[in-house]
Amino acid sequence: DPDEAFKAGILLPLLSLNPPTRNCFILIDGVDAGCLHGSQTGQRSTGTDNGNILEEKKAPSRSIAELLANNYGSFPPWLLLVCTSRRHTKHIARLFSGFRKITLDDLRKPNVVKDLQEYILTRLDREDVLRRQLSKETAEMLNQLLIKSNGCILYLEKVIDGVSDR
Repeated sequence: DPDEAFKAGILLPLLSLNPPTRNCFILIDGVDAGCLHGSQTGQRSTGTDNGNILEEKKAPSRSIAELLANNYGSFPPWLLLVCTSRRHTKHIARLFSGFRKITLDDLRKPNVVKDLQEYILTRLDREDVLRRQLSKETAEMLNQLLIKSNGCILYLEKVIDGVSDR
């Protein structure tokens, strides 16, 4: 059972530590990686019948996301959990319904657009090969690239790297 192994191997040793003077955190980047779409925690029957009432037991975690969501209540109070996931993985957001959510790549926010534009302009400023390829048509393509990036600087980096390597 992954939940029992997590409790015995991770949580119990952490709970036995003297609390640090400052809070600590665990960062899980891409907590949605490897999750099946729609994968959720849930209840399942153990199959035992005690006077016509089936005992319900929580289903064991099937992913890292479920493991963390199912066991976060047992974390030491000084240990904070920070997870990243893609915006379109709503089933992951439901697992962490009590958590505060922050969106970093929302193109409706002016600061996100500004960061992406600054990244593109900085690359153009620093790389002669990119500047030489700049024309009226490519300037419009840069705007499309910003939109297509959907707020992801890594996407911009890879596309611009590909253009500069040509």
